[in-house]
Amino acid sequence: MAAATSGFLRKNGVFVTAIAYPVIPLGLLMFRMIPTAMHEEEDVQDTLAVFKKMRDNLGLRLTMTEDEDKKIRKVYGI
Repeated sequence: MAAATSGFLRKNGVFVTAIAYPVIPLGLLMFRMIPTAMHEEEDVQDTLAVFKKMRDNLGLRLTMTEDEDKKIRKVYGI
């Protein structure tokens, strides 16, 4: 799933690094993005639109279950 999602984002102009197991719990996927001072509000809105398009095209959900949230919090010690 990491290759499909990061590939989709890159093809649509959003550069991300996918973070997957073993860095985070198996079955979860996170993206590392690096905003800079050169990004403008339009860039943010465009990025959000691409994420929504990815969600719809790949049948993903953009929220975590309570169990998934607990796993992520454990990884980051929060």
